[in-house]
Amino acid sequence: MIRISAVQDGFRRCGVAHPAGATDYPDDRFTRKELEILQAEPMLMVQVIEGESGLGGGQGGGGKTYPMNAKDTAEKIKAAGSIEEVDELAKDDERAGVIAAAEKRRKELAPE
Repeated sequence: MIRISAVQDGFRRCGVAHPAGATDYPDDRFTRKELEILQAEPMLMVQVIEGESGLGGGQGGGGKTYPMNAKDTAEKIKAAGSIEEVDELAKDDERAGVIAAAEKRRKELAPE
């Protein structure tokens, strides 16, 4: 789940008027690029919350269909035993929660 609140009520970014109060979005609401833009914006507070999925099915942003919902994909990534397995699970997936889980697991599996 992605939680966003704006410093100024109604601040617009990535086609959304963000309210001052926290608003929750499904993991796949924003593409990877949009999430990067939102996270870099000083007028917004953006949290990627793992373990909660705002989407029950496998439908992603832009009508893209995924074999599993974002929460299930993120759980499989967390259990992956190799970076190659993480890469295969996250391949072509643009959902923010999946991207965040893959990046975290890659760091955990990387040799020190």
